[in-house]
Amino acid sequence: MTMNENVAFGWRLRGLRGELGVSQDELAQRTGIHVTTIGRFEHGSREPRLKSILRIARGLGVKPSALLDDLDRIGERRLTPEEFEQHFGRLPTDGEG
Repeated sequence: MTMNENVAFGWRLRGLRGELGVSQDELAQRTGIHVTTIGRFEHGSREPRLKSILRIARGLGVKPSALLDDLDRIGERRLTPEEFEQHFGRLPTDGEG
């Protein structure tokens, strides 16, 4: 399974937030974006609009390019089973339903 750009953006956002020591709650306060929405961005289940990307970049104190550079190349690579499980959870095996 290949990773789409929304998932790649989410990984980038979560990574930057972690490097900077900013919690989802703190980022929500800094940006005015609801914490649930930030979680959805990080999970890749919601596509951010330009306005949100700009607010997140300001909230993290980074340039928007820090969130966007090379996402298309990241989106083309295949996920390892471990990466898939970490991000999406474990897939059921035969006999599980």
